[in-house]
Amino acid sequence: MADRHAVLRGGLTFLDEPASFFYDGETPLCAERVADPYRRGMLVTARAASRAGRTRIREALGEEAPEPDAADRRTVPPRSRNPRADDL
Repeated sequence: MADRHAVLRGGLTFLDEPASFFYDGETPLCAERVADPYRRGMLVTARAASRAGRTRIREALGEEAPEPDAADRRTVPPRSRNPRADDL
């Protein structure tokens, strides 16, 4: 069981790392910084999948999932204020 928990904790660590499909230099762009609706949709979908994965892993480890923050409750991200992100 300890080996299984170690693998699950590794997956949780991976999912907690900042990542994106789109970057501004080396900075990952979040959905709120991308104006293109298709790219924003990809990021919102990936965020939901990551959240579900973290929840599943925490449940398997017997941990409670944290309360969602404001970004998790947002359904339609605001238009980007980053001009470089708008050009993507």
